[in-house]
Amino acid sequence: MKTQLICTFTLVFCLGNVGAQVEHPIYQELSFAPQSSQVFTKPTSGINNAKSIIWNETFDIGSTGTSSTLGPTFTTSNGTWTTGGVDGNVWKHSFYTTSGEWSAGVPPFTSTTATNGFMLFDSDSVNFPISPNYVSLSGELISPPIDLTGQTSAILTLEQAFRFCCAPINQTTVSISSDNGATWGAPYNYADSPEGIACGSTGDVFESTINITGEAAGNTILLKFNWDGNASGSSHYFWDIDDISISTLPDDDVRIIASWFTGENHGGQHYGIHDPMNADNNYKAGATVYNAGALSQTNVLVSIDLGFYSEDFVIPFIAPDSLVSVESTLPISLPSPNNYSGTYTVFSGSDTVGGIYFSDNQAIHEFQVSDWQWTEYAVDGIGVYSNPIQTPFGTNSVLGGDDGMVLATKYHFTQSPNVYAMKILLDTATIPGGEIFGSFIDSTEFWSNGINPLCSIGSTQITAVDVAQGYIYLNSSGCILSPGAYYAAIQLFSNAGANPIVIQDDLTIEQPLRTSAINIPNDQSYTNGNAYGIRLILNPEGIDEHQLQGVSIYPNPSDAVITITDDNYTSNSISVNDISGKLILTKEVSTETTIDLSISGSGVYLVTVSNENGSMVERIVIH
Repeated sequence: MKTQLICTFTLVFCLGNVGAQVEHPIYQELSFAPQSSQVFTKPTSGINNAKSIIWNETFDIGSTGTSSTLGPTFTTSNGTWTTGGVDGNVWKHSFYTTSGEWSAGVPPFTSTTATNGFMLFDSDSVNFPISPNYVSLSGELISPPIDLTGQTSAILTLEQAFRFCCAPINQTTVSISSDNGATWGAPYNYADSPEGIACGSTGDVFESTINITGEAAGNTILLKFNWDGNASGSSHYFWDIDDISISTLPDDDVRIIASWFTGENHGGQHYGIHDPMNADNNYKAGATVYNAGALSQTNVLVSIDLGFYSEDFVIPFIAPDSLVSVESTLPISLPSPNNYSGTYTVFSGSDTVGGIYFSDNQAIHEFQVSDWQWTEYAVDGIGVYSNPIQTPFGTNSVLGGDDGMVLATKYHFTQSPNVYAMKILLDTATIPGGEIFGSFIDSTEFWSNGINPLCSIGSTQITAVDVAQGYIYLNSSGCILSPGAYYAAIQLFSNAGANPIVIQDDLTIEQPLRTSAINIPNDQSYTNGNAYGIRLILNPEGIDEHQLQGVSIYPNPSDAVITITDDNYTSNSISVNDISGKLILTKEVSTETTIDLSISGSGVYLVTVSNENGSMVERIVIH
């Protein structure tokens, strides 16, 4: 039976990444700042909207002096800004950095129009030289009247930098009055940083946006920017603001912001390459729609066309600044092996084909179904997606990751697979000489820092040939799993950082957070919503290892005996596995050699030859 699901969400102040049907449990996430301390990035409220600016303020007060200008008033082309609160006179029109006991040396604010000045609440300026004590200040900056009569929407945007210490609730806010300051609405908090994070210490600029339609549209308003250190109980740094604007939204603007086609029991996980042998019984197809317009939308049409399946949904109602997800559960089989490109489209009101905001009404969801003779199984879509978002990640990406770090990608199996190899997608930043060990790890145990392998895939040292071709195989000596979910894991050793191992990381589609995982030695396990380039080969014919120059294996087919020659007279490591992955023999040779497989019987064998130039795998048939 096909089921449909419609879910609605209202956005309140800040919308982060949208994962559609994906559930995000609470556990440690890791933000990767290569070999450096982590810097907080202020999230931007809402989704970027198609806006028309109707009012803006750059704080050009006609001064080019050599010093900052203190309040109580500042006159711009919009009128007079006034200060208030206990310490309102600490607001400055400034061209320079903050000052004080703790903030000296901080880079100046680099807003878009910083050259004509910006507003700075320099709380730390009174804290010199009184360390280790400090003074908590509170001060307001109030705008001249802003006429929004006749407007049906209002979006407030500003550029800012701030640094706040050291309270659990940080008070940098903006409030709105529509009665000339007699009363003020509930404040919007502009500082969402964790306690003690020095957000402005690097000179970064953060743009923040809030939807103030309910309070501001149709009215003449005042804005009040308030630094309240007394309320927070601990405040002695600074707040820079500049380039404030108020914009209006189009009446009708709906968007597809997430789309998916995923197995019902795959935990919301997307596969760039689906494996028919591990197909789910049912598949979910759906999308998330965002109403970015000023007006509520009714009877919104969502159309999904995957080629082998299509369906239309009608969403009865979406409020402004809200999300709605639609989804069907389909009792279908995976389509035949091929590349697929599904089209997800939303229509509403004037926002339809030919409309000026229609460019964001459509999303393309791409994936591949693997050929059973090739059987490459991949969560990442590198090489499949038309417009991939990729990044390198490896032993040099985090402190402590040089030797022993584990990277892993989760895979779901509906039957007991025989994994013949892992295919690791290498980045060009890899330096030959490091070593990779492959294994499968229990998907639950990993989060208790249990990285003990359920079964090993093998290990190999990376060569220049591997880096040049962009991938390397870890060949299995026999790894058969029961149905379930497992992490395909690689442990990396870079010789204390001398030979960094860097793999491709696919960020194109937001995955459930535990799809990818990382364990750092002497630390803990972390996750991000991405897909490492760790693929599985479930059929020996899927191993397309590059041929070593000068190496030959013949005859093929053979009655029993095969010959291996190397025109370069290189020392070679040779291993032979049967079709189930069982290791038959290994040997080290430096000349032509013969192998008699008659004792093992007729069948298909995988012969692996490895040397300092790389490795090759050849499928040999014994009659």
